[in-house]
Amino acid sequence: MVFTIDYNLFNASRRLKYNKTESSFEMTPYPNSADFSIILNYLELSFDQERRLVHVAGYCPVGSWEKKPFTIPQSKRGSVIIDVQLESGSSYRLNREGEWPVYKNPSSDWICVGSLAFEGESVEFLENCIAVLKDGHLVSLLLLVQFQK
Repeated sequence: MVFTIDYNLFNASRRLKYNKTESSFEMTPYPNSADFSIILNYLELSFDQERRLVHVAGYCPVGSWEKKPFTIPQSKRGSVIIDVQLESGSSYRLNREGEWPVYKNPSSDWICVGSLAFEGESVEFLENCIAVLKDGHLVSLLLLVQFQK
């Protein structure tokens, strides 16, 4: 599965929050245009009909986060585009070989799912949501944890 970046498009209309009671990320408003999903650990990455990543949500328990310092990579705003069009309503597991580690920066509210190397291109595809792509592959997903009140 190959991912690319389009720096001409950015969707700033969604807000990511963390629901401690449900141990999950929620994003509002839910997009009307979500067409298919990629599953990373228990996070759902939803794509629209233009194959743009438009929504992130799902189970990610605080107890599974390893505290480890890291620096947020420099990123520009844009869109993450996937190279395949899956059947509408379908989902595909990205990490079939096992769960990716989840790291929590103890000096900030950022988490990282995947590699802390941050090699490749970084793009803020939604507000406070950064993807790191290397050679067309998603290697890291960074999310700013804003606890729901």
